[in-house]
Amino acid sequence: MDDALEKAILIVEDEMVSCLFLTHCVSRMGHRVAGTASTGEDAIEQAHSLRPDLVIMDVGLKGEMNGAQAADAIYRGRRVPILFVSAYTHEEICRHTDLPEIFDYLPKPIDARQLECKLRVMLERGEE
Repeated sequence: MDDALEKAILIVEDEMVSCLFLTHCVSRMGHRVAGTASTGEDAIEQAHSLRPDLVIMDVGLKGEMNGAQAADAIYRGRRVPILFVSAYTHEEICRHTDLPEIFDYLPKPIDARQLECKLRVMLERGEE
């Protein structure tokens, strides 16, 4: 991938194996992992300070704040596309948050090819 096209991606995932898999996939696609977070609160702080081009967000995070709540806070502070990855269904996620069109969803277990397609579409949409 051309360096000019490299995007910074924040990964929010509290399961280490899933976080490592996502990190590997994102790097293999030619993007840069701007940071990783395992709680909603940390995700909000990192999104503010690192200013990623996209956030990959697990819904079921440990701690006081779930991924949907963190995504809402991140989006209010900075209009960044967010890709949810979760064992929850898309409908279950939508019931817990008002999702604008720049949010999308990928079910777990994550398929690397589906992840690549979703990221490409979301990053292109985010540049419009």
